[in-house]
Amino acid sequence: MKIATLFVSSALVACGAPSEPPRTATPASSTADAPPSDSPPSDRPSPLPILLLVGGPGAEGELLRVEPEGGPPRPLGLRAEAGYTGSIEKGSTAPVLSFDGRWVAYVHDREAWVARADGSDARAITSFDAEGAEVLLAGWTPDSRGLLLGLWAEDTEDGPAPPEDAPLGFHLWSVDGGLTAQPALSAFVGFTDAGDALFTRTSEGRIELLAQPLAGGDARVVHTTTASTLGQISRGASGMVWSEAPNLVRADRGEAPRVVVEGEWAEYQWPQLGPRGERIAYIHRVDDVDHVEVRDADGSTQRPHRCENPCRARWHDADTLLVSDGRVLLVPLDGGETRALTDGPAEFVDVGVGR
Repeated sequence: MKIATLFVSSALVACGAPSEPPRTATPASSTADAPPSDSPPSDRPSPLPILLLVGGPGAEGELLRVEPEGGPPRPLGLRAEAGYTGSIEKGSTAPVLSFDGRWVAYVHDREAWVARADGSDARAITSFDAEGAEVLLAGWTPDSRGLLLGLWAEDTEDGPAPPEDAPLGFHLWSVDGGLTAQPALSAFVGFTDAGDALFTRTSEGRIELLAQPLAGGDARVVHTTTASTLGQISRGASGMVWSEAPNLVRADRGEAPRVVVEGEWAEYQWPQLGPRGERIAYIHRVDDVDHVEVRDADGSTQRPHRCENPCRARWHDADTLLVSDGRVLLVPLDGGETRALTDGPAEFVDVGVGR
């Protein structure tokens, strides 16, 4: 497959799909109380602009933008942390684009910042200034009007402890202004369409997926499973898809979750529901090599890209995938030419919920 390069060189950016350690030895199965979805998502432009982060691990990188209709990447004048540190259930330092494509959140100088996706109106939204603690971004609410973030003690053996008065935990920032603590929330893996935060807990050898209203109230169980892990939740126009290791599970709106891909431990990672809801893209590891794989509604599959590095993929439009594989690539599913958006290492910015 030919690769046509546009441009942009940069230093190395960490890339990969972390595997989650098993919690139990019980084989995965999916049982449902109700799908974790409450109402249709708000309208979103398709395709969204592509934001890229070029830079080095442990340093700050540069954010660039590619317009939906194409063209070369252009700098936004924004610097963002490029280390991708964090926790599976608390967030990460990776930048994240809002669901409607209008806002980007990122970590800069150890605080959370928000800017419009064209680089304008950049501003710090936290001023924790807490030594021994780090700011992690969890994700944008489905209406793109709120950002869930957290302040957490840094995971270091010899570093300083956060001050006793540091406001550790989750906080919700609103585009209308203000930061609200979320003491009822202890972990996060995604959102329902109504904007309730999803988190997991283990109970009697099973994993429960719960929805916690951010406006207050009790959490409710929306799904249970005997799988060893549950995470990597991705929302789409028709519902959700996620990993219940070793399988991939799909929950269409108004229907119970069901296993759609069965596999071995860590064989399938990072599922993404296509814009039309007919296809699922994911990373398929075969003989220690990652492949981008797409499964159609009839169960047929194709592998449009063999990864040279641990890689990630998300949908750009209904017929094209955006792939981080050292460089960032646009990979068509019609057999057309793969197009490199960078000629040096880079990562695409996730939409909605970060890694």
